[in-house]
Amino acid sequence: MTINQKRMQLFEADLRSAFELLDLKIEDESHLHAGHAGAASG
Repeated sequence: MTINQKRMQLFEADLRSAFELLDLKIEDESHLHAGHAGAASG
């Protein structure tokens, strides 16, 4: 499991515990920020 996958799982768990969600879709678009100033690798 990558760090981004683990981070997304934790984020999803937090959202589900805080809200009564009917549906939740989290998309990892971090690749769109590669090379941007201030973008962290990983």
